[in-house]
Amino acid sequence: MKGRILILILLCACICCARPGQSTENGGTNDMAEAYPVRDVTDTFAWIGKTPEELGIDQSYRDLYSIRFTGDLFGRKVSGTAYMNTDFQSPNREMRVREISVYDQLEYREATEAALVARYGAAFREGIEPYVASNGGATYWSMYWTGEGVITVSNGQNNDWYAFSYAEAEMPEEIQKQIAGLTPKELMYKTGVLFEFKDGEVEDLRIHETEFEGKEAFRVSFVRNGVPVVIHIVKDGEALYDAYLNDGTAWEQGTLDQWVTCLRCVRSDGTGLIAEKNFDHDFWLIETNAQTTLEELGELDDFLLRRWFMKE
Repeated sequence: MKGRILILILLCACICCARPGQSTENGGTNDMAEAYPVRDVTDTFAWIGKTPEELGIDQSYRDLYSIRFTGDLFGRKVSGTAYMNTDFQSPNREMRVREISVYDQLEYREATEAALVARYGAAFREGIEPYVASNGGATYWSMYWTGEGVITVSNGQNNDWYAFSYAEAEMPEEIQKQIAGLTPKELMYKTGVLFEFKDGEVEDLRIHETEFEGKEAFRVSFVRNGVPVVIHIVKDGEALYDAYLNDGTAWEQGTLDQWVTCLRCVRSDGTGLIAEKNFDHDFWLIETNAQTTLEELGELDDFLLRRWFMKE
């Protein structure tokens, strides 16, 4: 709960911040201050919790509540502000950096978010705030977890600029869930499929909610007999099965019964691929990251069917 509150505070701060060059009542941006040069904007993330003195930044780059800086943001030179708060836990009441804030032209938001995904992974939370005229209309925002804090990217629908901010936060619930993953029973509640592996049959079993080809999906991975196996389960994904059926691959027909229809192939690199659809119209794509044969793929498919239904 604490982490969720912190993230909401960050979002509100990002939405309500003044644009570059505008002043704030608490003494935010000092347009008279020089910009402290940094190699990369993400280097300033390490400033959080530190005083200007600890950072070695002299008075010419700051005012009472902020530090001006300039640096590279994924290939573009931008200017930004490090906002500070009074540390009331300290007897000296030092000012410490609490948030990093940058503004950039809206046309570069897409490239910035692509770079964030490449470095930190997909946004763990996205949303739209209702229309507020002073925010430029409805506000579109997304959040990325760096491992220590949250980057928020947002823009008002009528603005020609976007805001980029960073602050430390507790690990978001969404990230905790991604790390912890699902249990086989939780997967059953969501998909109707219960895998019941016997002790020692597989190693490093992991189950996570994800996306596949833009659809809700679940990723099941494990190692069996030294071979890494990944299963993508896509709800209502029968159309994906049909697409694989007609993609030009030399598929071999596999299992055909009232429960499952299956295709198998050995890819050009020698690894295996199994495409299935079940009676619930779900699509399964099973991959092996090791050299295999069609016979071995058939044995793997039979094994999974037995463990799905828990048959000997």
